[in-house]
Amino acid sequence: MNTASDIDYARYDHIRPILWTGDALQLLDQRKLPFVVEHVVCHDSDEVASAIHALTVRGAPAIGIAAAWGVVLAAREVQAADGAHALQQLEPALQRLNASRPTAVNLAWALARMRRCLNAAGADWKALLESEAQAIAEEDLAANRHMGALGAGLIEAGSGVLTHCNTGSLATAGFGTALGVIRAGMAQHRIARVFAGETRPWLQKYYSVNEDWVAEDRRKLLAFARDLLNSDYAGHRLTFELFAQSPPFAHLNAVYNNFDFSGPLEFVRKSAGLSDRVLRKQQKR
Repeated sequence: MNTASDIDYARYDHIRPILWTGDALQLLDQRKLPFVVEHVVCHDSDEVASAIHALTVRGAPAIGIAAAWGVVLAAREVQAADGAHALQQLEPALQRLNASRPTAVNLAWALARMRRCLNAAGADWKALLESEAQAIAEEDLAANRHMGALGAGLIEAGSGVLTHCNTGSLATAGFGTALGVIRAGMAQHRIARVFAGETRPWLQKYYSVNEDWVAEDRRKLLAFARDLLNSDYAGHRLTFELFAQSPPFAHLNAVYNNFDFSGPLEFVRKSAGLSDRVLRKQQKR
């Protein structure tokens, strides 16, 4: 059975959209990719909330991690004898963070976890709060790597796979969810071709080729959103094609995606006439 330890992560996992410096939170500005690689530096929780709302950081896991660090930043301004009393003062900041993207499941989950940490903490609540935020990030990365190794074991050598929406390390603590499976499959030399579908809402406007955006520009932008261009830097040259632009579906062996994919999957199934074998792989994921 494939395990996470079988993958050279120094080679295949080097993108980090969220960086905690100890004094501030640095967020890779996904609105400017792939032409500009720039970080937005947040010094307080309101700046984190604004970054989440403005789509600087995207992807539910990454949003949850950013929010957890936002709570840590908010705590810098609070003086309290224990965590429970600190929580009372921090609640307005938590509410503002929660309102920044109410549809992101990981956002509410991460904030609830930070609340539980505070309620149980004593005089060392600030240190425990920072440790909790770090644990949320580390656990996400570990889960992604483990899922990637397990999912790669379902891919036959020489396969073409399709990924839809923002599921790479840009959307997580690192490695990625559905894209992590593809990354692990590349590391194990199982994948020959990747089909990159759309990612909403920020990149959706780039899906039509016009006088300003030619097909090659669009391909680069969408591929970067899934870290696929960075896979080139790892020594592999992939073929990127948009499944919505008449790709050779005969090469498609498996579909990997995020967790709200029923609509797009049905579109692909009807358009491509996917076999039951491919759909079974999708259901196992």
